[in-house]
Amino acid sequence: MVHFLYRPLLAASISVASFHTGCQLSLTYVSLATIMTTPLPEHVLLAQWKTSFLRGFHLCPTSSFFAGGCLLINALLTYFLAEGNQWGRIRTLLLSAAFILSLVPYTLSIIVPLEKVLLKKEAQYRTKPRAEKDEGGNATSLVETKALLVKFGKLNYVRTLLPLLGAVTAWFAW
Repeated sequence: MVHFLYRPLLAASISVASFHTGCQLSLTYVSLATIMTTPLPEHVLLAQWKTSFLRGFHLCPTSSFFAGGCLLINALLTYFLAEGNQWGRIRTLLLSAAFILSLVPYTLSIIVPLEKVLLKKEAQYRTKPRAEKDEGGNATSLVETKALLVKFGKLNYVRTLLPLLGAVTAWFAW
């Protein structure tokens, strides 16, 4: 038999991981796609990307740590409080937590270097006088920025899969 907090902790982790998956998918499938399909000058393109980036910047680690923490606490409580052999549940909870928490190292090692390049480009535009921004900028730079945003979108789709895999795996522990 499982402990009394088992289902509430599991429901919280699945809900938060599902919410996070939706937010990540929305960032790429809606926000980034809208920015990329609208003909915009490079500085506007970068400014709009930065707005989406900053909103997700705080959401990503917080929800990962919350959902993963719920799963880890659940695994510990199951180990210490549950009756009978619960190793299958514990392994499933730990695997689910690993999927969800792996989002943070993936982001730090793969996404952050790309974000730094985009943020640096945005900062360079922000410091330019308005007349230079309105000239249309360098066509090569615009193509490079769009390529970087496409790469960011592809990497973000991978980042979307991690909490999704965690939520699906957690369902098997129900």
